[in-house]
Amino acid sequence: MAKSKWFRVAVEGLTATDGRKIEKTWLTDIAATYNRATYGARVNMEHIRGFSPAPPFNAYGDVLEVRVQEDELQIGGKAEKRTCLYARIEPTDALVAITKDKQKIYTSIEVAPNFAGTNKAGLVGLAVTDGPASLGTDILEFSAGSDAAAAGIKAMLDGRKQDKANFFSAAYETAFELEADASQTVSLGDQLVGALKELFAKPDPKPPVIVAPPADAGAADLTKLTASIEAGFAKVAELTGAAMAGVEQKIDQLRADHDSLKGQLDSKENLSNPRPPVTGGGLAYEQTDC
Repeated sequence: MAKSKWFRVAVEGLTATDGRKIEKTWLTDIAATYNRATYGARVNMEHIRGFSPAPPFNAYGDVLEVRVQEDELQIGGKAEKRTCLYARIEPTDALVAITKDKQKIYTSIEVAPNFAGTNKAGLVGLAVTDGPASLGTDILEFSAGSDAAAAGIKAMLDGRKQDKANFFSAAYETAFELEADASQTVSLGDQLVGALKELFAKPDPKPPVIVAPPADAGAADLTKLTASIEAGFAKVAELTGAAMAGVEQKIDQLRADHDSLKGQLDSKENLSNPRPPVTGGGLAYEQTDC
């Protein structure tokens, strides 16, 4: 599968659903400790981990790697620099199709503040969602009050956590731009078509520069061509002569063998004509030769 380009998934300072803020150290911990071989964070739908591989609550990919960087954001009308967490994922074909339809275009990280008892924060999941506000500051504001509906939403989200100490971050709009897959090869025909398209789509506006050849260039080229042809004929004659020498030698040997065999046959008694029949003198019939 193709890999995504880097995209932002969390920013320090934004509140989570349970009233805590994302600390800078949490993001740096995640970037320093995330190892897919140790614990692979999967991409899920709305923070719900289904027990079946069938959609819609199956897995939609894997988090491959994460990093942090400083971004300048407009917060409260002021430009502030904040530490941000970026991720690269390997999405399934289903997730790519969903986001192309402009569905589930926001992501929210799932953080364990004390990952595996290490006293360091760890990334345990990444969700795609359509409701960025439902997992962010607006819920925190309602949860801080006595609104029963907000408390119910918070309880619902808390029920999706792997551990009650975990939290979900605010969701960020995501553009899943995929990198080219180097393992996919382009056929020779496609390369030719592409070259022809580029040739005809982008004509060179500058006229070609024609350099006049020297006056004796034609004579020099003809001399080189003649010498090349003569060398070719000489090589052909050499190869032909070597081949014919072998043929003539074999013919001479065959002629000698033929003459030798003929002489042997000529020296033997000619048995083709038997002795003349014995007539028995003046008898009118032939006697048996025995």
